[in-house]
Amino acid sequence: MITNKQIEEALKFIRKKTKIIPKYAMILGSGLGNLANDLKDQVVIDYKDIPNFVFSNAVGHANQLVIGYLNKTPVVIMKGRIH
Repeated sequence: MITNKQIEEALKFIRKKTKIIPKYAMILGSGLGNLANDLKDQVVIDYKDIPNFVFSNAVGHANQLVIGYLNKTPVVIMKGRIH
């Protein structure tokens, strides 16, 4: 089970990468990952770089967290879901 301390470590790492505070979150599965490419001012973080973050070993999953603006709305997109 993940602890609050581990969550805080992951969040601290992500906040060092961007000042964008997402209003919405999306999890994109196979075939939908291209939506993340439409984000403006995007910051891409590989799941493997985020402390305590679990990621999928499924073939074809990008395993990236993408933070940016979709039509001026701040969002975070999980490009590749966790199984």
